[in-house]
Amino acid sequence: MKIASILLLSLVLIQQACPSDQPNKAPQHTPQRQSPTHRFVITRDIDLAFDTQTGQLCRTWDWSPVAPPAKANTEGATPQRVPGELTPTCLSLYEKYPTVALSSEPVAVESEQEK
Repeated sequence: MKIASILLLSLVLIQQACPSDQPNKAPQHTPQRQSPTHRFVITRDIDLAFDTQTGQLCRTWDWSPVAPPAKANTEGATPQRVPGELTPTCLSLYEKYPTVALSSEPVAVESEQEK
């Protein structure tokens, strides 16, 4: 009787230790694309914005300073006449780096090369 109960107990333990044929899989969740809000945040100057996707400043519209062109300094670099003069437009940043965000990734940028 002892041998039968030991065999029965060991069979039960072996059966519980073995994986079942049908593993419990979590349902596959397909990430949905969504548009994050507030990508371009206006700075103190209304003509400039901060692109939260690329981390760059950009011009909110295609403007150029009215002042005469700045002269190059001794190192050969031309300084900006107005803050943001040498930055791209926000539209060009949006076209070059379209907004792509997945629900699992709050912020993502996809360039044309990655497609």
